[in-house]
Amino acid sequence: MPTLRKFQSASPAGPEPSQRSAIEDYASSKGLRVVEVIESGNHWFYWLRGKLLLSNIARIFVVDVEAIDGSRHRIHVAFEPWGNKPMQVLLEQRAL
Repeated sequence: MPTLRKFQSASPAGPEPSQRSAIEDYASSKGLRVVEVIESGNHWFYWLRGKLLLSNIARIFVVDVEAIDGSRHRIHVAFEPWGNKPMQVLLEQRAL
């Protein structure tokens, strides 16, 4: 009896070095320190908020950052896999 296999695309555990560098540069330009970077696969969250030019294969990251005064913020960023498009900032909010 044949077995069925589930095929998944293997994406890196975190951002690529160039993506990590872009995230770090953006955070430091705002006077923030990156605490954690988590990949998000929820494209609908952004499409429903008017980010319709975001492709369904874009890599999206939720970045937790900390300000000098200790306050935490969350920045949502996206990277398109083709072309030389810069990082897109989708959402910035103060973390609770």
